Amino acid sequence: MRAFVVNHYKGPVQQAEVPEPVVGERDVLVEVQAAGLNVLDEKIRAGESSSRSSRTNCRRSSATTSLER
Repeated sequence: MRAFVVNHYKGPVQQAEVPEPVVGERDVLVEVQAAGLNVLDEKIRAGESSSRSSRTNCRRSSATTSLER
């Protein structure tokens, strides 16, 4: 499956193919239809800010759940 990953602190966000997660007995599988990055989270990842109190724009995300086993 496709995922965006950060391999180390201040590392770039990269798209990668990762293995499908294994759903355990007490887990819930969530199908993400859209996702985004919060501008402040990106600045913290890049080492540009350590405060979470700043007002920033946030890109929205949505997900659906599947309870089928």
